[in-house]
Amino acid sequence: MNPLLPHCPNPSCIYFDESELIPNWYYIHGRYCSKINYGMPRFRCRECGKTFGHTTFSIDYYVKKRVDYSRLIAGLCSGSGLWDITRFTGHSVDVILNRFERLARAAIAVHSDIMADLNFGEDLVMDGFESFSVSQFYPNNINIVAGSESEFLYSLGYSGLRRKGAKTEKQKLRQIELEKTAKAHPEETKWSVQHILEHLFTCLKQKLGEKDWNRTLFTDKHRDYPRAMEEIDGFAGKILHMAISSKLPRNHANPLFPVNYADRQFRKDLSDHVRETVKFAHCPSAMMSRMSVYQLFHNCLVSRRLTAYRRMDDSTHAEAAGLEPHRLSQILESRMSSRPFLSKLNIDSEMERTWRMGWKIPGGKLGRYVPKFIAA
Repeated sequence: MNPLLPHCPNPSCIYFDESELIPNWYYIHGRYCSKINYGMPRFRCRECGKTFGHTTFSIDYYVKKRVDYSRLIAGLCSGSGLWDITRFTGHSVDVILNRFERLARAAIAVHSDIMADLNFGEDLVMDGFESFSVSQFYPNNINIVAGSESEFLYSLGYSGLRRKGAKTEKQKLRQIELEKTAKAHPEETKWSVQHILEHLFTCLKQKLGEKDWNRTLFTDKHRDYPRAMEEIDGFAGKILHMAISSKLPRNHANPLFPVNYADRQFRKDLSDHVRETVKFAHCPSAMMSRMSVYQLFHNCLVSRRLTAYRRMDDSTHAEAAGLEPHRLSQILESRMSSRPFLSKLNIDSEMERTWRMGWKIPGGKLGRYVPKFIAA
């Protein structure tokens, strides 16, 4: 198999499945030129007639300008806003947004591969990280599941909320006006948590089988969490749920420390979530794309502890969760430069919606152009 042409890019073709490939399943079909490629060979599938080139399987598929992705990740994860990133890269905001969406899909593919290799040898911790997008009239919860020992971020979900807390009379009238059109469904958090836990429960069943798992899920006392767990067949018999008060000190002794730590990192590193600032997310889909990139950064690209890094220990959260370092390097090398295909990944419905850029505020539009090729 040619690693540059791993399969037919047409999901309806038999040769989309690598196991079905035969020698000479494609043939050269002329050459093509673009703004970044000159005289590149074109190929055609013998089965379905689909034409493609080497860049069809690249993260830069269909782009007109190359960008240094490492600089984008560094800017995003050090608190830079989009306009700040445009200044030091020289690219437009639209180009930066597009590349973050591409990075998000690569990050989701990396996460899918890592999840397939993990043994899930630790308890889990779940909580909601509250933020907002578009305006503070549209708050949301980013629902997080992390490892109790590794602080590896297993899942990220999204649920819209209604604005709460003290408001001026003008703000109350504005909220009433906005909610005449649409408002967040009261069950959104329950649905998001259910989607996340269903997928994790399936992964655990595949890895641990029918034996006694001896696993615990720690959460705060949010009323939607037990209701979501009740909807998952067999969950209560396999995983013990422990509800911890969110008012306890946020230190290492607190079982909720891994998600509290993640909350702090989000606030510190991502401009979308810095409190009381002019920098905030203007689109829920773009916000979740950037959150997926940060999940990759947190799990795979940065040392788990700064003090350990100073001692020359650069092990990551993914390695702490049980992934071998050489395997992590293999996954990053294969995924971060290639175009992932959605139908070849095993991800939960929350991640799939992030992939398809399907998040929106109540009554709003998606806000982002969704290219057809990402659905393959």
